[in-house]
Amino acid sequence: MPEPSLPRPVPQDSRFGARVDVVLVALAVAVAGLAASFVARNSDLWLHLAAGRLVAAGEYRFGADPFAVTDQYWANHAWLFDLGLYLVFHHLGPAAVGALKAAAAAGTAALMLATARRAPVWLAALCVLLAATAMAPRLLLQPAVASYLLLAACLYCLHAGGRALRLVPLLIALWVNLDGWFLLGPLLVGLFALGRDRHPWPKWFVPAALAACLLSPHHVHALAVPPELSLDVWASDFPTDPRLAGVFAAPWHAAPLGAAGGYNLAAWAFVVLLALGAASFAVNRRAARTWRGPVWLAFALLAAWQVRLVPFFAVVAGPVTALNLGDVLPPGALARTGRGVVLLVGAALAALGWYGKLTGFHGRDRGAAWGVHTDPTLERTATAVAGWRACAPDAKLFTAHPDVGHYLAWFAPGVRSSIDSRLTLFASTSGEYRGLSRALGLLPDEDAGRGREPFVERGVAAVVVYDPDARRMTGAVRELAAGPWDVVAVTGAVLAVPKGGPSPAPRFDPERAAFGPAADAAEAGPAALPEARLWWEGPRETGRRGSWEADAAAVYLRLAEASPDRSPALPLLALRAARRGAELDPADPAAWLVAARAAMILGSR
Repeated sequence: MPEPSLPRPVPQDSRFGARVDVVLVALAVAVAGLAASFVARNSDLWLHLAAGRLVAAGEYRFGADPFAVTDQYWANHAWLFDLGLYLVFHHLGPAAVGALKAAAAAGTAALMLATARRAPVWLAALCVLLAATAMAPRLLLQPAVASYLLLAACLYCLHAGGRALRLVPLLIALWVNLDGWFLLGPLLVGLFALGRDRHPWPKWFVPAALAACLLSPHHVHALAVPPELSLDVWASDFPTDPRLAGVFAAPWHAAPLGAAGGYNLAAWAFVVLLALGAASFAVNRRAARTWRGPVWLAFALLAAWQVRLVPFFAVVAGPVTALNLGDVLPPGALARTGRGVVLLVGAALAALGWYGKLTGFHGRDRGAAWGVHTDPTLERTATAVAGWRACAPDAKLFTAHPDVGHYLAWFAPGVRSSIDSRLTLFASTSGEYRGLSRALGLLPDEDAGRGREPFVERGVAAVVVYDPDARRMTGAVRELAAGPWDVVAVTGAVLAVPKGGPSPAPRFDPERAAFGPAADAAEAGPAALPEARLWWEGPRETGRRGSWEADAAAVYLRLAEASPDRSPALPLLALRAARRGAELDPADPAAWLVAARAAMILGSR
């Protein structure tokens, strides 16, 4: 009777290599999660939360825009994302939505690794590490994060083929209700069809993938391009507006690669990933004739056009580059060296991700943390606008910056803004928006001296002047001080109405605010100074906490410098507000600088 065959023993180095491979996979997924683990500061988050609140309350009407002064049809592709975001935020808190974003980024990396599973693990992990680093600047709490995950899922299913193809129409049907970039799903199907080298697809597959795009409450209206691709937006005045420069920026700038940009590793990762992908097709020309060539090229062109589209390219380029290079490497080649290098690179990127330095060593707001930052100035501004609206319920409001519109949507329900991040809705009024901004001094004005005339002509009863850029804000405050405007409230932003206008809101009186019965004359100054950071905490920073008082102090100071009288009221208000701001956030340098400048002005008067 023959003896039973015994299993062949696994070599010790193979078992060790398999364990190292597990560590490499875990590192790649962890780096992606850490790259997305920072406090959410993008203001459009509040617009999505406001939309989700309306959907949850049953008060949302598909196609109608409840947030802005516009009569256009609004195809809100992200309504399901907004609803989920609001429910998680409302029931589980801000940290939960941050954790959800990190999980989505980690899941995207895991799917990229699964797509590249035929390549050596160390090579796949290296390419995914590059992709995750290149994605880091755009891993914001926005619907695009869901698009990255669904793009990676569609790529995996199309590459796997077989039964996995059944999931693609389902993924696209989900995608069309999460983000406007769902169009990348059918685009990916078409690109795969150009270079397909496998068994034929079922006849139902392509029609089902296309029909899934209509499974939205907006139906055919859902077939609208995102703002980044909209011809109306590109033909408007928005691309030349310096306040929106980041929306239209191209990735071909050398500054982020050098010391001026803090040696931005994300920018370097994009350049390396692009070059490595091109080199992979050069050494594996056969791959260019498969689905990999059309897919890589199409997404590379998108990334070369706008920096905001780099993450879509990274999701595709990571696994494609690993598969291309894996095809030409002999089995087991460079295994030990590759594992060692990737282990060191992954550990370094994980440490840098923890301290928030993947997007530049000058960055101070990307340290590992889950949460949502509420800008105190914009929150206070929204509250002031809501109070003004109660006095003038039918009056028209002009908001000078998209961030104001986002905060109004959440903190001042029912108040409509004149601009927000949905640029496709405002493309037809971009010229008017730019002209009114010039009249306020936020932009250079070729027709200086028009004052309030453009606003009166358009029936604008009040303006909210705000800009995160200090130079533009200074020009606007000086225009308000010298022009025919009455200040209603100073909150870091400025709510103002035309002099002699019909708005019944009480005007801001600096003398009464500084010396009246409501003035707080007892200022004890900062209650605490910045504490020394412990050695194990390192330079991990989650960004400026700030205060509306410090921002208001800067406005008071600008008004004082532009005021022709010698009253000490405005510099005194600036000093008090700056001291209060320093008390609330002792690490805020702006509060200390304004306090010193206000004290100097008071001393000279």
